[in-house]
Parts: sequence; C-alpha cells; structure tokens
Amino acid sequence: MTTLLPPLRQIRGTHTPSEYYNVDVKPILQLIDEIFRQTLTHQDIDGLLIGGTGKYADTAQDLTTLDELLLGLCSPIQKIYSELSCQCSGGDDLKASTLKLLGTLASYSWEAKVVLTLAAFAVYNGEFRLVAQLRIKNPSVKYVAILKQLSVKPQLEAIDEIIKFIIKVTKCIVEYGEMIQSNYISKDTPPAKI
Repeated sequence: MTTLLPPLRQIRGTHTPSEYYNVDVKPILQLIDEIFRQTLTHQDIDGLLIGGTGKYADTAQDLTTLDELLLGLCSPIQKIYSELSCQCSGGDDLKASTLKLLGTLASYSWEAKVVLTLAAFAVYNGEFRLVAQLRIKNPSVKYVAILKQLSVKPQLEAIDEIIKFIIKVTKCIVEYGEMIQSNYISKDTPPAKI
C-alpha cells in the first residue's frame, strides 16, 4: 500500500528553522479569518482562527503594518499558491509537491508553515469564490468560470467543510507553537521519537 504523503523523516528533513524567518502569525491569521468569514457559504461562524468576533481593522496604520509584514512573505505565499493551483488542476505527484512546498518553507517554524500555506489557500479559495459570485452578475465572468470548469454549488459546500477542519487543525498548531514560545514546554527538551 502506497501513501500519498512523504514519510515523516523526509518531512522532518526539510525543517531547518531560522530566527531570521521568525513570523508573527497573528496578523496573517486575522486576514485569513476575514477572508474565510466573507467567503464561507455558512455565515454563522465568528472568530474562526483568532477567537474574536471583530472584523480586521482596516485603518491606514493597520494596513501599513500588514503590508510591511507581508512584504517578505509574498514570495513563499505565491509559490505555495502556484503549487496549490497545480494540484487542484490535477497535478500528479503529491509527494513531490509536498516536499517542494516544505522546502520553500524550510526556514520557518511549523506554525508559520501552516499559516503561510493557509494564506495561499485563502487566496486561492477567495478567487474561486469571487468568480463564483460574479458569474451570476457578469456574463464575461460566467464564461471565465466555464473555461476554468467551475461547477460551483457542490464544490463550495465541500470546500466549506474542508476549511472548517483546516481551521481547527491550524488553531491547534498555532496554540501549540505559542505554548513552546512561552516556555511552557522547554526548548531544551528533545522532541519525542515518532
């Protein structure tokens, strides 16, 4: 029986975190949270990732801070987005794709890897939802949707369920990373053998 993902040792082999690539994931999570809040078909969900119910503040200062934060992250997010696009379009080698993404994110912490990947997925999903919404109002968008072979309704419902699961997993990973950073778990303690 073959597995879809590479073995754990290969995945661990791609992980070489660097202090230089330390990322504050909270502002990115706020942005992702807002994208998902606006695009999910079930609008009864608040605080998906960040635990609050307030919308992301769109003040000039907040946007400037976010722009500065994301400036160095655009390249890895774009690479992940491209890889996701290929996989969603029927890319063949999931193992190679996974290792390529992990290689792109090798210097980041595990929680940053997850959040940056989720950011790329949020962009991909956001674009998909925009086309789905606009195809109703604009005939040219309808034709683009046809060319991209978007059969919308069943895909949106399935994607919503996947997003809810991904959000739960992301929250757990980020909370675990915060516990480590707050010295709740000693950094000197060797990792558990799996």
